[in-house]
Amino acid sequence: MPNVPKPKATAAKTRTESEDLQRSLGKKEAESPSVKPPNMSEGLQKSLGKKEAESPSIMPNVPKPKAAAAKTRTEAESPSVKPKKSKPKAKAKAKAAKGFGETKKAVEEEELPIKSMGLVGPLAYLVNAGGGSVLLLTCTALSLLLANIPATAASWANLWATPIGPAFHNGHALSLQLWVNEGLMAIFFFVVGLEIKRELVHGTLRNIKSALLPCIAAFGGMVVPMGVYLAVQAKAGAAAVYSGWAVPMATDIAFAMGVLGFFKSRLPSALSAFLLTLATVDDLGAIAVITVFFATHVKASFVIAACALTAALVLQGQKDEAPGAGVPSFLPYGFGLFAIWFCLLQGGVNADVAGVAVAAAVPANAIAPKDSEAVNEAVEASYMSFDGEEEPPNYIDHLVHYIAPYTTKIVMPFFALANCGVALGGWEGFMKACAHPAAIGVFAGLLLGKPLGIAGITWLSVQLKIGAYPRGMKAWHLAILGPLGGIGFTMSLFLAALSFPNEAVTSAAKLGILLASVLSAIVGCIAMSMAKPPKQMLPWEQEGAFA
Repeated sequence: MPNVPKPKATAAKTRTESEDLQRSLGKKEAESPSVKPPNMSEGLQKSLGKKEAESPSIMPNVPKPKAAAAKTRTEAESPSVKPKKSKPKAKAKAKAAKGFGETKKAVEEEELPIKSMGLVGPLAYLVNAGGGSVLLLTCTALSLLLANIPATAASWANLWATPIGPAFHNGHALSLQLWVNEGLMAIFFFVVGLEIKRELVHGTLRNIKSALLPCIAAFGGMVVPMGVYLAVQAKAGAAAVYSGWAVPMATDIAFAMGVLGFFKSRLPSALSAFLLTLATVDDLGAIAVITVFFATHVKASFVIAACALTAALVLQGQKDEAPGAGVPSFLPYGFGLFAIWFCLLQGGVNADVAGVAVAAAVPANAIAPKDSEAVNEAVEASYMSFDGEEEPPNYIDHLVHYIAPYTTKIVMPFFALANCGVALGGWEGFMKACAHPAAIGVFAGLLLGKPLGIAGITWLSVQLKIGAYPRGMKAWHLAILGPLGGIGFTMSLFLAALSFPNEAVTSAAKLGILLASVLSAIVGCIAMSMAKPPKQMLPWEQEGAFA
């Protein structure tokens, strides 16, 4: 019998009967021409729908007895279809997944939030977008250009040699270049020191197991380049430039991470953490070398005063870290930075170490201001904490967030302008500088020694079961880490300025640094461009999450 539309009277009667049934069962449901028991299972709904569709006759909906309705509810709530109760662990995973998805989408679309916080917001955006590396390269090229154009070469060199300020540096005023190298760079080292302490307290370096392999890689990345440099000088018979042995040991952490950031979507997150840990340990080694081996005409009284000030700041840091202490004031740390810097400058120790000394005293577990725009870097890789709640930033996160953009956009470009003006003297002078043993040693140490040291010792350690690759990282990723470690740039240029008393040798070494760093970055970019995007792991899939 074909389906015939219901008369209006019949449809009205059906609705009335349905409403009576709903009231009798105590259920509340939207009006519809046909009534189905509420909360029934999907299979039961399909079954009833199929039966109704196959029915050859038109019948009004007949109210079901209460027993039948109860049976229907029992079927719908049977164990086979009853949802399981959500455990706390599952809830955390679900909430973390939601936060992970939202954050991942924002990153992919480059929706970096810039709130009203003055100059820091735009600077922070440019830093995250890799603008710091671009600006650093631009200033390097500009300094090289001005130093080699006949019309500007002399005035450019004289500008940076101009003494400025009082004569408190061995009876002389600091030149503009020294104000950058000994003054502004103290702020750079302060930020580096904060990042090192954050890794030691909250990051990968707090766990010996996870930090072991990157530390071994960093050790290989320091020792092998130094060995390559000394081997080149021994073969060339250039004993006079043995003093540059430390120049190729350094990795520019900001530059290397900036280059890696351009290809981050193609690489596992573990690779970024591995490189950060490696470069952090590398910086620790470079700072130790600067402190121990490049102190000249040491004056014990000033060094003792600097140590006493550092101890006082450590006590202040412990006080600020005590429960209920609140948000620390930066005033004592800022004043201490200046006082320790002055004492080290007078004491013959590299004054930039003051930044690291003060950073070591800053409380790592103190709270950040409530209105801080910083994020907790310790959990940023997983986007969410293990309990599914967003973690507030600590005081170090707060300081790094607000100071790092200035070091990246102001201090580092000024350093490049002041130290990259290598006068080549035309093509002939360029070739002569490239053939200098110092340039060859630094070039070979960074371009060859760094990859061999990092990749070789890391691979050997894994084979000997001393360490293991972090989850998501494979042996072939060492072909990326090695070249990126060869980007010496800032720290290597800094060490070159300290290592050689002769300006011609210093210029040759700087040229070797620039060429090796650029080529290392290019090789690293080529290797990363060939990588296939990995499967993105959710937070609880990462090692140790929700354990």
